[in-house]
Amino acid sequence: MPRIAKPKQNGEKKTYSLNEIKPPFYPCPIYEQETIIQISRDSEEAHIYTNDLTMLTRLKRAAKYAGSQWRLTEIQYMGGRQCGWGFECPKRLVSFRTKSLAKSSEEDNPEAEPLAEETEE
Repeated sequence: MPRIAKPKQNGEKKTYSLNEIKPPFYPCPIYEQETIIQISRDSEEAHIYTNDLTMLTRLKRAAKYAGSQWRLTEIQYMGGRQCGWGFECPKRLVSFRTKSLAKSSEEDNPEAEPLAEETEE
């Protein structure tokens, strides 16, 4: 069972430095890697837990900037190695996109007409 960071006695969770994320990490098979986003209606904070190294990289990037409101609040261990990480941020920083970030050629040049219309006579 993983060892989990315990909350401080006053109820606040400890905030870890990003420098405390250190390999070697516990090997987790890809099919078991996950990211969980928890947003409660009665809280202003979002909680994000991951044991996926790709998502960990993204969360670290969000938290590393000065003045960032992202915090590393949990480090889990298994077999003496880190295996999971928890982050918190204001829930307004979490967004869900409705469109892909990849631009189509029409988005690059909205004035361009479709090729079929140009060739019709």
